[in-house]
Amino acid sequence: MKLGGTKIIAALCLCIVAQLATAQPAPPPRDPTPDEIAAIIEAERLAQENKLRTDPLVGIAVQMAKDISEAIGRINLKASDLRLVMGRELERANEAESLELQVGHYETCLMHGFAFRRFAEAQLAGKLDDVTHPRRVAALGQLDDLMNQVKAGYVKNRISIAQAYQQRREYAKAKQIIGFAQRILPDNLDLQAFARANEREEAEWVRKAPGGDVIVRQREIEARDEEIRKLLRDGKWLYELRDFDLAEDKFRRVIDLHPSNDVADEYMRLINKQRGDHAILRRDQNFRRMIQEVNDAWVPPDHQKSLPQPNPEWQRRTMKGAGGQAVGGGSGSGIINKLQSIRIPRMEPLDGFSLVEAVNLISLAAKENDRATLRESEKGVNMIISTRLPAKHNDVNVSVFGGPSVGPAFAPRLNQNGIPQHNRYVSNDSGSMSESYGAGNPTTKSHASQSEQERHTNPPSSLPSREKLPKYHCIRRNNASLR
Repeated sequence: MKLGGTKIIAALCLCIVAQLATAQPAPPPRDPTPDEIAAIIEAERLAQENKLRTDPLVGIAVQMAKDISEAIGRINLKASDLRLVMGRELERANEAESLELQVGHYETCLMHGFAFRRFAEAQLAGKLDDVTHPRRVAALGQLDDLMNQVKAGYVKNRISIAQAYQQRREYAKAKQIIGFAQRILPDNLDLQAFARANEREEAEWVRKAPGGDVIVRQREIEARDEEIRKLLRDGKWLYELRDFDLAEDKFRRVIDLHPSNDVADEYMRLINKQRGDHAILRRDQNFRRMIQEVNDAWVPPDHQKSLPQPNPEWQRRTMKGAGGQAVGGGSGSGIINKLQSIRIPRMEPLDGFSLVEAVNLISLAAKENDRATLRESEKGVNMIISTRLPAKHNDVNVSVFGGPSVGPAFAPRLNQNGIPQHNRYVSNDSGSMSESYGAGNPTTKSHASQSEQERHTNPPSSLPSREKLPKYHCIRRNNASLR
């Protein structure tokens, strides 16, 4: 056995060595030419057409694959658009100023995410119904990364707002908020845990809470404290604006609601101090003004210091003539007596008043202080100011009337021909105008002086009629207008 086996093995080895010695290397593979490649493709196309004609299931499978590809393309386009929208909404949610504003952005993102999932499922319905198929899972999960962020932020927001209501013992409101969030995210474990905790805290509060009247009183006190806070805020603003009346009203209302409010008491003290300072300042200003008025009244105006004493015009008007009558006419004595009987106790200075205003004031004061008669129609005097130029530069013609519808108390100036003198220009016999008081004509001036002297010594026996009197341009103030 051992010898035979050795021989067989030796023979086999000799055969292998001989074959290796006589063997040649294989030639390298040749690249196909373009014609050969086109022929191969055409043969494959013909084979596919033959296969479709012979087996209809293959055509259905090809059309189904084509429809799935188109649906997934539409889903990808929708996902790219919604990704931009949801990204902007997430940024706005993170930058929101309050939790109430933030929740709106989160709900918008959730709405877009759920709408995309319904759209994708509708596109793949009847084409790719296998929920575990990789292509379906990839198409539906294109927005999962953004949706996870939105869901986490939304749950955190809802729990934070519900906790705030829990702290105010408003468990029903907290339960309502969590219940709405659970309808949107029913499988969220954090919402479920908070809902159970809220129910436990509500039960504990109901067991320990006081009676209903205490709860009502607590709410009244809370409302009062809120009203006090608003009144104090408004009162401080008004105080800073220096509107002390409205600020005082606000602080008084605070004291009515809370009599021991220290803030309102302090502001009331400050307001009273400010008013006291203002009153002292106004009193000092008024005192200085009154002192100045006394000083001004004590020292007469400069134009009154230059008046002659006694007044020569008054002396000329009250002179007696040859017939025992006043120069002004027969009723002059009665007018003089009436004027002397009226005593005006005090007259304010007439500085800056016009002559018309001064005459009106004097006429009104004369009527109020006339004690000579009891009839209102006979009280006071009527005054007429003549605009006729005086004989001298410092003369003023004032006509005083004793009552309504009475002529002047003195006769007008007459020229040398006995004609009433309108002004210092009179008509001569020839009808021409000559200056009776000319400064450059001594003869005319001496003649005018002689006429003046004769008129003082020999007054006319009778007055000219009213039609012959000059037409005075005057301002009349009768009793009716003064009343």
